[in-house]
Amino acid sequence: MRSMCDEQMTTRPVVSIIAFPVVRFRVSIDVRQRCPQLRTRGIEAANAEDLYQPTTGRLSGLTPFSFAAGAMPVVRDENVSANVLMGDFGPEIALVTEAAERSNVPTLGGTDDLPAQAILYTAAQEPLIGEELFAAGAYLGAGPSHAASLTVQDILRWALILFLLVGAALKMLGVI
Repeated sequence: MRSMCDEQMTTRPVVSIIAFPVVRFRVSIDVRQRCPQLRTRGIEAANAEDLYQPTTGRLSGLTPFSFAAGAMPVVRDENVSANVLMGDFGPEIALVTEAAERSNVPTLGGTDDLPAQAILYTAAQEPLIGEELFAAGAYLGAGPSHAASLTVQDILRWALILFLLVGAALKMLGVI
């Protein structure tokens, strides 16, 4: 069973990178999520606690469809300049991306759910497909640990490919 804060691993680096310029230049940010601790940790990671205003965030819903239902009017009715949708979304993400499309709001989105990835691929201007969601921290320069994790993933991927090729060759030669 997954907790509501499982998505912290993928979204925390992005919130940390986005939080500093948003708070520093006093641009309004509306963090809508199912894990309230993530927002404050992102502000702490940006070393912007003195500029943090706890009343600026909203929790639009605790379930996936209540989140989408709460985020749709914000995208449509308020002056939203961009959407960053990252985390554990399902097909309900289509509702939010449709509201953004109707309002001409650019959307960057990534999720670990395959049907939702298909929706984001067709509806978001900048979809994160496959492992790009997990590499977002390295893309944004969140720290050396993120870049190191990508390097280790690449090494393990090539080791697995080599292992499969050697196994296939040995099988063809009749050694195995």
